[in-house]
This record gives sequence, C-alpha cells and structure tokens, in this order.
Amino acid sequence: ALITTFNFDISFFERKMLNSLMDNDVKKIELFVDAGQLDKALQNNRDNALNKKYIVNAIDIKSSFHPKVILLLGQDRAKLIISSANITLSGYTLNNEIFKSFLYDKNNENNLNLINDAIDFFIKLNDLAYYKDTNIFDSIKNLVYVGKKNNNTDIKLIHSIDESVNEQIRRIINDKVDSIDVAVPYYDKELLGLERLKESFECSNINLYIQNEKSTFPKQYNEEKNIVDFSKIIVYSKLKNNDKNNFYHGKVFRINTN
Repeated sequence: ALITTFNFDISFFERKMLNSLMDNDVKKIELFVDAGQLDKALQNNRDNALNKKYIVNAIDIKSSFHPKVILLLGQDRAKLIISSANITLSGYTLNNEIFKSFLYDKNNENNLNLINDAIDFFIKLNDLAYYKDTNIFDSIKNLVYVGKKNNNTDIKLIHSIDESVNEQIRRIINDKVDSIDVAVPYYDKELLGLERLKESFECSNINLYIQNEKSTFPKQYNEEKNIVDFSKIIVYSKLKNNDKNNFYHGKVFRINTN
C-alpha cells in the first residue's frame, strides 16, 4: 500500500486504516506526508507504531504537498483510489468528500496504464522523500503488470511534480472551452487561480459552487475586481443527496467543450 496525504491523523490511521490493511494481508505500507503537517502530527501523537508497522516519509517542497492517493498493489491485481480526503477522522467520517477508484486485474485491463502511471508517480515521490525506501520499491518491480501498457489512453493521471496541472490539462483539451464549473472549498485571496484558469482556456464563463460561510472565497475582493460575475456564483449550505451541511472538502473542475 502506497498512500499520500497532506494532513495526517496518526491515531485515526492506526486505529482504522492500518488495522484494515493488515487484516487484508497488506504487509508493506508506506505513506508520503507533507513535512510540515507530519511534524504537527508527531507532536500530537508521540506514542505510535510509525516506522515499526508502517513507514512514513516526509515530503518537503517549497509549496504544500497536497495529493490524496491510495495505491494498492498485489501480485496480479491493483487498485488506485484518488480522493479529496486527508488521512484524518474528518476526511473519512465527517466531511463531504470525493472518491474514485480504478481496478486492474486480468479480467479488467482497461486501467493498466493508469496503474503504471500511479506507480511512476510514487517512484518520483520516493526520489523526493527524506528517506529513500528501496525495500518496497524493489519488490514492486517484480509485479507482472509493472511497465506494461495497453491502448487505452482515455483516463490520465496528472500530477504537478514536473509540470503544472494547468499546463497539462490545456494540452489535453484542444477544443474551444464553452464553460467551466468549479466546486472547491478554498480560494486564494486574489483569485489568481481562477484568473489563470480563465487565461489558459480563454473562457470567462465560469460557474462557482460555494458552500455558504464555509468557503474561503474572497467575496469583497471579487466585487471590487469582478473576476467572476455574481450571477455565476451558486451558493448552497448543504448537499441534497445526503441532506447534510457538513463541510464540503471536494475539489472538482468540469471543463465543458462542444
């Protein structure tokens, strides 16, 4: 099991996730955690099984290390889980989060490229990490599906280790963009992220879905600068499908072309 997270709740992980992994005979487990957040986690929980039952590696980069990825690798099957949830009690029990899983086995080879892209992603993380693990990554090389490819290029794993996500998506989407829908909880104070999105896709038709009083959207700044038209901002307090006003922590961008 290879896992990434920004926030890390050691107690929650060991009590819930670690036990579940070990019960399912996952013997090698490694997490890659934002260095600053790992320091905080260790200060709050000094009595733990870290680096005894599982490995935790700090990723120290100029900006935050923010992906949430779980990659489960077996001899002849694998599962990739991409989500918005940190390895915390809130992430897995309280927040409204986004999860998507992709399975690979001999009867379902559509996701072969995606699994190998995820393996490459973790190899790059291992190169960036404070402690470069050889044990787990040497064992991965022996899996029968590692390094193999098929013709399915419909689904792509995009990360920003080498290049910005924005630039990569722009190369993938060649058609004229008619509109962009954005559902995220966090915004920078000057809405530079939205400005970059507008410029990259030459599209000012952007619809925002904002949770009332829980988003960091700078309303006053937007009114002064008119980055996003007021009529394009959809405000809500809770989700209809579960009728809960729990914090929406998902990050979704829908880019619409013809």
